[in-house]
Amino acid sequence: MELASVNSDMALACEIKHDDKLTDEDGVYIQAALLYTSVSGQRRLRICNLALATCDNMGELYRNCDLDTVVNFLAKQNISRLMETSPKTVKEGLMSQCATILACYRKNCASPSSAGQLILPECMKLLPLYTNCLIKSDALSGGSDLGCDDRAFHMSCVS
Repeated sequence: MELASVNSDMALACEIKHDDKLTDEDGVYIQAALLYTSVSGQRRLRICNLALATCDNMGELYRNCDLDTVVNFLAKQNISRLMETSPKTVKEGLMSQCATILACYRKNCASPSSAGQLILPECMKLLPLYTNCLIKSDALSGGSDLGCDDRAFHMSCVS
């Protein structure tokens, strides 16, 4: 990945896929390196290390998830998809992602209840609200009164 500039307010998101079996005891260790040039022209290397716990229980996964991180990742992912597909497709995909997350919780973690009842994990109660906010944001919706420069600005603020 090449970046033109990075400042202290930027956050990068990436999706990592691992096909091998993970154990609860070992955990996961991730290391990322960023090679950059400082303002004075000096080459520098920034290394970030992250240790994560793993689990094999969906209930524990939903209990310990971080909603802010999930929403931030979904926002960045869908803004980047906006470059390749139509806004309508991106919005439908975002709704589908939200519904899939909540349906997976209902199927694997929640106690049986009536089909019409909305079941949400405690830490993800605001996910539908945040998803709706993303869908209605100027970065994704951008009405006819919003110029292309303004929309690009809103997209850069989100991503």
